[in-house]
Amino acid sequence: MAELTYATVCSGIECMSEAVQILGGWRPIFFSEIEPFPAAVLKSKYPDVPNLGDMGKVRVNENGEITNGIKRVKLPEGGLDVLAGGCPCQDFSIAGLRRGGADQSGTRSSLCFDFVRLVREIRPRYVLFENVPGMFTSHEGRDFAHFILALRDCG
Repeated sequence: MAELTYATVCSGIECMSEAVQILGGWRPIFFSEIEPFPAAVLKSKYPDVPNLGDMGKVRVNENGEITNGIKRVKLPEGGLDVLAGGCPCQDFSIAGLRRGGADQSGTRSSLCFDFVRLVREIRPRYVLFENVPGMFTSHEGRDFAHFILALRDCG
């Protein structure tokens, strides 16, 4: 089986890596996590995989490298197979006062549009997005619809 490559954003303690480990043949290229405890777990469990931190600062540069402005990661030949992740759910939930995740709104949940931007820039073969239940109903479903339409526009 050919090796499959992936990267995650809002990586947490890296459930994606745990899930694909049993399949074999998967290799992480980078993680993106800002919270101190999960970042420490990533550093301990995956010391050779760079954590690029804030997904809002991750870009593809003119050399085709993925960078946060400090660390640089070379995309594998043939590109990235899977970009997986999600966005903070607090602003979609009742506990977060349902502020929503509209693009450019400044809410934590609006990071879902940084995920879309990364899909557009990295152009992975597949996208895996972790949904949060409140995303479907936030602002009568408009937040989810805008997110899906933005993903569709990435090709």
